Amino acid sequence: MPFSKGGGGITQLTGDATAGLGDGSQVLTLASVTTAETVGDASHYPVVTTDAKGRVTGMTATAVPAGVSPATTVTGPDAYGAAAVVGSSTEYARADHDHGLPVAPTPSLSSFQNYISTTVSGSSTGWLTVITSTTTFQTGTYLVFLGTIWEAGSGGAGSIVGSGEVQGGTGTATSVAIIDTSGSGNGIYLATVGAIYQLNTTLLVTVTAAGTLGFACYIQPSGGATMTCQIGSGFIAVKIG
Repeated sequence: MPFSKGGGGITQLTGDATAGLGDGSQVLTLASVTTAETVGDASHYPVVTTDAKGRVTGMTATAVPAGVSPATTVTGPDAYGAAAVVGSSTEYARADHDHGLPVAPTPSLSSFQNYISTTVSGSSTGWLTVITSTTTFQTGTYLVFLGTIWEAGSGGAGSIVGSGEVQGGTGTATSVAIIDTSGSGNGIYLATVGAIYQLNTTLLVTVTAAGTLGFACYIQPSGGATMTCQIGSGFIAVKIG
């Protein structure tokens, strides 16, 4: 029996994709919206443009920004008292980097001694001041050890006390007595006429303007004692900062 096909089927596609005209299998072809190309390489990345239907309508190549590099140096080691710095470098530090440590300051020793050959007498009525000769100091912090050596006089048994401070010179400095033999009960009690005694004072000296500095040693006998002869006086200064 003859068979007759019905009508009304799709025979052709048009628009963004085309196929046909004809019955049976047809090739579907997409409409071109841009040029076929390869965009991007090891140093560029693609920037893609699409239309409202999601189709790629354009691509451009943009250079990849320079990456963050490791630092090849580190700052420091800083000096003692250096201020903190935030920094602005875009480099990163490796996990095994090391800032190191500043070289430990080496104490510088400056010493001076002054001997007085003439007799210097001290009564029991007031302080006797003996100034050692000046020497040059740079700015910084010093420990200064003052010392005087005396011979006991013939005024009878009693006690002597001693003290010291910065005095004289062209430099500018302040001092604080750390160990001082001044004050009641802190001196040396005399028992033997003609005996030799030493009085020491330790000062913390801050030099704010370089120059020469002199140091004064103070002696005050009491209780009837006298000191008839200063054998020597002097100081040793050690820079600590």
